[in-house]
Amino acid sequence: NIDLAIKENELIEINKELEEKKAILNERVAAIYKNSNSSNFSFFEVLFKSKSFTEILSKLKLMNLLADQDAKIVEDIKNKKSAILSVKQSIIDLKKKQDEQKSNLEKLVAQAEQKKQEVSNILDEKNALLSSTRANKKALLAMEAQLAAKEKEIQRILESLKYGSAPTGKLLWPVAGKLTSGFGYRNHPI
Repeated sequence: NIDLAIKENELIEINKELEEKKAILNERVAAIYKNSNSSNFSFFEVLFKSKSFTEILSKLKLMNLLADQDAKIVEDIKNKKSAILSVKQSIIDLKKKQDEQKSNLEKLVAQAEQKKQEVSNILDEKNALLSSTRANKKALLAMEAQLAAKEKEIQRILESLKYGSAPTGKLLWPVAGKLTSGFGYRNHPI
């Protein structure tokens, strides 16, 4: 952006100088045109109207100086126009580069947004796993508390059996079905 602004300011300055040079050249051409129409001014007329040889030399020298100055102005105008073309090309190149950088920046921003979304999704997934793990931990702790309570109950029952107190209640037959032999010795069938 800075380079672009510098080139645009440079273009404005060159255009201003070009306009000044064109104005000077236009004034010179207008003056030459006015003088040549009113008195048919020409090189030979300068020679014939001169009164002495030194006057001819001074007028020729003056004409050469004016012609050199006009040629210099024309050369300056050509240089300014080529400089304008060069600066305009530089501005076009800088704008292309700026557009490319803007495009690259937009791509990077889009990639950053995508990565941010991916990270957010991963974070949400981790948070879901963490809450699931916490719920499982609570369930395991509750299960452990139940098992500990049952273990205490079983140990209490075992302790009571250890010292001879039997559980109260009616004993059940070991199997259901027909009784073939009673309690005690058996008689040999033969």
